[in-house]
Amino acid sequence: MTQIFSFAQKALIYNATENTLVAIKYLDSKYLSSKVAGKYGLPGGQMEFGETPDAAIIRETQEETGLIIHPLEPIYIWTWTYKKNADDKQIVAIVRICEYVSGTIKEPNIEGETTLAKARWVKLTQENIQKFVWDERPALEILLKRVCPNNKHK
Repeated sequence: MTQIFSFAQKALIYNATENTLVAIKYLDSKYLSSKVAGKYGLPGGQMEFGETPDAAIIRETQEETGLIIHPLEPIYIWTWTYKKNADDKQIVAIVRICEYVSGTIKEPNIEGETTLAKARWVKLTQENIQKFVWDERPALEILLKRVCPNNKHK
């Protein structure tokens, strides 16, 4: 048994004019199906060896959505562990606010362990936050409090 440690990032791309954010939808996952299948998530993924954090989140977001982003500040961090074959894997992840630069949403590139539906812009509402994987919801709550301190977007 090997212990594997990885770092991942998720892009929170928010359109204030429309009160929407970019979400992917997990169709299935080889190792985390019960956690993510049928749920929304933020685009992003794990860094590759030798990549900078900015390059990694730009690459992952473009692979999953077709969008070009400019990464800004992190707003949330968490970790999770799971079994990957005979190995134990731990991922530390951060959510970063990201600015949309260019591009249009396209079908995602084929992922090795996860099957994704086409990304979409979804309204930032309390109801939609509940449709996201549970460990990304706190980041969306932080954003909701920032952009809507009186919680008018229910």
